[in-house]
Amino acid sequence: MKLFGRILFLVLFIFLLTNHVYAQILITEVMANPLEDENLNEYIEIYNNGTQNINVSDWFIGDNTDNDTIEGGLYKGSGTIIPSKSYALITDDMTRVYNNFNTSSDTIRLYIDDSSIGSYGLSNTAYYIYLRNSTGNLIDSFNYSSTTEGLSWTRVGNNWIEEQPTPGNNGTISAETIENNLCNWQIKITSDKSFYENNSEVEWEVEAYKLEGTKANISVTGYIKKTNGDITKEYHPWTNTTITSKRTRTYSPNLENNIYLLEYNITHLSCNDTDLSNNYFSKLIVIGSQQSSPEQDIIQNTTYSVLKITELLPNPEGDDTKSEWLELYNSGNINLDLKGLKLKDNSNRNIIISDVNTEGSTIINSNSYKIIHTGSIFGFLNNEGLEEISLYYENSLITKVSYSDSKEGDSWSLLEDNWQLGIPSPNSENINNNSGKISIFTIEKIYDLGRYNMSKFGQTIRAKVNIWKGDDTKNSISLWVEDKKGHRVSKHSKTSIFTKYINYDLALPIQIYPNCNENYEDGNYTLNIGWTSGYEIKDSYKFNIKGISNDVCVGENRPKQESAKRFIYALLSSPKEIEPNKKFETKVKLTNNDNKMHKIEIWSYVYRGSKSYSGEREENKKLLTIPKNNEIIETLKNEVKAAKPGDYKLRIMIIKDNQKTPYILTEDISIIDSSKETTENKTLSTKLTGKATSPITEEPLESERTSLQPRTQPGLIYESTSSKSNKLIPYIVIFTSIILNAILIKQIHLNKNKSF
Repeated sequence: MKLFGRILFLVLFIFLLTNHVYAQILITEVMANPLEDENLNEYIEIYNNGTQNINVSDWFIGDNTDNDTIEGGLYKGSGTIIPSKSYALITDDMTRVYNNFNTSSDTIRLYIDDSSIGSYGLSNTAYYIYLRNSTGNLIDSFNYSSTTEGLSWTRVGNNWIEEQPTPGNNGTISAETIENNLCNWQIKITSDKSFYENNSEVEWEVEAYKLEGTKANISVTGYIKKTNGDITKEYHPWTNTTITSKRTRTYSPNLENNIYLLEYNITHLSCNDTDLSNNYFSKLIVIGSQQSSPEQDIIQNTTYSVLKITELLPNPEGDDTKSEWLELYNSGNINLDLKGLKLKDNSNRNIIISDVNTEGSTIINSNSYKIIHTGSIFGFLNNEGLEEISLYYENSLITKVSYSDSKEGDSWSLLEDNWQLGIPSPNSENINNNSGKISIFTIEKIYDLGRYNMSKFGQTIRAKVNIWKGDDTKNSISLWVEDKKGHRVSKHSKTSIFTKYINYDLALPIQIYPNCNENYEDGNYTLNIGWTSGYEIKDSYKFNIKGISNDVCVGENRPKQESAKRFIYALLSSPKEIEPNKKFETKVKLTNNDNKMHKIEIWSYVYRGSKSYSGEREENKKLLTIPKNNEIIETLKNEVKAAKPGDYKLRIMIIKDNQKTPYILTEDISIIDSSKETTENKTLSTKLTGKATSPITEEPLESERTSLQPRTQPGLIYESTSSKSNKLIPYIVIFTSIILNAILIKQIHLNKNKSF
């Protein structure tokens, strides 16, 4: 029995070892909610974390209700072999991922045998994704409950986070590695004062110090700038210098009398800084300023008392460093020069008003407004928590205001002695924020419509839309066309509008589906517009669609029937499974509703890749003549002489009246092992009606398909070690079973001999 246990252990070990090779393939990134068209820009990234190359041909990616077969060779000839420590992207066959994302050039480019991943594409809400190998074994899976537009779910060690998309680039960094390399470093300028009577007094100190983490290599760059932005001096106090906790450097340059902006920035750290806001520090200094007498201070301060802070924008949409501002109002009767006045926040950071941070000049006219930009001091106006902003002349307080928290895109505005969050109104009287907060969508008209307000399937139309963006945090809008039942018949046309309280006039294109399989009827349709998130309809526009645009289906998805339905091709039956060396039949109905006779060439063959397995492709070709207003049911016979069991394709080719481009019907078919019990053929049947009930696809002949790389199955070009191991498993199991049976028989004989 001990020997039996060892053999059983050996079998299990071989099985687990083979599956371990496959288990090195990981799902590492999922882009389910791209900013661009979701039909064309969704992707799943997988990573080969093992030491061997792995071939993922005929693997499956899918969800709870559907799965798609992974293939290669469509986009720039990329195959299905993923080298060790390499990435691959899985997309649909019409992808624009490689156009709209910065992907690594060595990323393996895979695609699926469908127009969307999973059932209907990757969901923006709760979703489950699984990856299985060609035998159906689960390799990896991932589920999420929500998505953020423009961000992808990215694997970090064993954790998943939403980050900016990095298809083919992100890697699998362990959480422990990230945590061990976290740090927080800060740069700061300190000086005794900001006003200097002469340049001999000028001196300041730059300090770089660690708040969290361990020692790091650090680089810092500094500038002295004039008010027009010209650089007077440039400093590099530390370049890739190892600093344990703190380092300082003192400067006392010889400068002319003027106003200068001092800027210092941490440009490099050898660790992952958790707070980039303190990597930059700036300070204004004034050289040549004469200190005024106490009497002058009182007079000047009385003059400045007419100044009031009337509006603040702490949390603008986009980059805060470029767009934060506050507004001052001069209620007096004389113009005032604000140069040299100081703004101070709750953290004692200062902004000295100068030509650098004001628009036009530092003069604020009587009964007028002036905007002061805070971009040189990052985070001067806090987005969260309590903040207090004070305005000083020298050390005398002129006015101050406090607020708590803010909302992106909204400003704090003073209106009739009350502060409220709402629509920004820089350099003008504040408005009542109870109006204008609701976004308004209007489809004004559709261009490119013909007579009777009518379009065609396959046509790209343009919609003129007007959008007032109110108090909404959503940025992406979508337009799409629906039928009466709410079924979408176009791609989602998307664009983004970021700034609140702005009126947008746009002309956006919408691609109507070609309807090559005539799934949609001519008639009334509706163009809808709304936010991409949730696709809630905000406005609609009725119009008609009739007919199909010329050439949209040539060689790809030609309609089932010609215009006016004069000629119809319908697949009536075809087997799902066949055996080698046994003939099988395929029935096709040809209906001629035309008032003239038509000549037809029709033939069929079984193929996989570029090879026919039922003899010559035109071996069973028939030449038919179909009288006017008549129909026939034609039977085509094929026989596969020799082929390995597996999945193949059955193709029926139809040429009418010597046309150059044939109609093509394609069905899945499986070749089974004739040595096993024959399974009953599963037949696809349809009622004999006047309409075709099987999708018909018109494709170019194989010789004309120059844009696609031909698949090489079943001829084998390369086979990975893991694939070879998988094929050996049945033989190993059979061999082990034989040995085990022999041992058991021998053991039985030994026991009998002992009994005698």
